[in-house]
Amino acid sequence: MAEAATVLGVGIRLAINGFLVAGLDISELMKEAASRRNREAIATGKVVLKVGSVENIPFQPHTFDGVYTVNSIQIWTDPIACLIKIKTVIKQGAKVVATVQPRWTKSDNEVKRVGDKIVTQFQSAGYRNVEMHFKKARPMSIVCVTGISH
Repeated sequence: MAEAATVLGVGIRLAINGFLVAGLDISELMKEAASRRNREAIATGKVVLKVGSVENIPFQPHTFDGVYTVNSIQIWTDPIACLIKIKTVIKQGAKVVATVQPRWTKSDNEVKRVGDKIVTQFQSAGYRNVEMHFKKARPMSIVCVTGISH
């Protein structure tokens, strides 16, 4: 992404250095926590936080150069519908990144199966160049899926 990219973060700890970031949290409590962590970035206009859900994203169409979500896609009620909804607020060719550290799993093979499921969801939602990345970590490995909108 370009240095001046605008990124939508869903349920992540903001701010991302060098980017203009819009954060979307499911509750006022989560937004308040993110506001405390990002007080300076909010004051300088680098971060905007809103309460809402990925099912009903409160941003204008074609606003974002990318979307980054951490540990939330697995709790979306309909991940494929949500991934399609995300395409309405991102620019053509934008990258969407979903990262999960599935602490409920017991092995790396289970983590990879979680990743495979997310890959299928991205593909079903019409993303291209879908890739899965895996990283060993503690207490459980991490899987990251990326895709490009069109």
